[in-house]
Amino acid sequence: MRRYLSLLKKGDFVIMGVILGSFLLSLGVLSPRLHGGQLQLVVSVGGKEVYRQWWDREGTYTVDIDLPGKGEAVLEVSPTGVRMRPLPLEICPGQICSHLGTISRPGQAIICLPNRLIVELVGDSMDAEIDGITQ
Repeated sequence: MRRYLSLLKKGDFVIMGVILGSFLLSLGVLSPRLHGGQLQLVVSVGGKEVYRQWWDREGTYTVDIDLPGKGEAVLEVSPTGVRMRPLPLEICPGQICSHLGTISRPGQAIICLPNRLIVELVGDSMDAEIDGITQ
């Protein structure tokens, strides 16, 4: 090992240090992106925002959303994502919104058309996934 180190010159160590430093710096800058950054849970009913909160990825809790004249929708918020609990058939006949599953990335949404309810995760536009059609 010493024989190989003796072949390296002072400039080689400088170049390795610059490369290593750049790598460590990029990890510090990109680490919020790697972890998804901060997301907000935004709920709208009838085109009006009724709830906005930072998504707390630490605990599990529920959010009750009033559906005027129809009842209540219940959202389950957990560290893995946000999902809608099934609504009564009288309120939401198709139950599509509760069958969508969990959303956990910016740009994803749960939409209940009969109740004009939109649940979405909003974050940095750089984190959103863009499909081929929107490009």
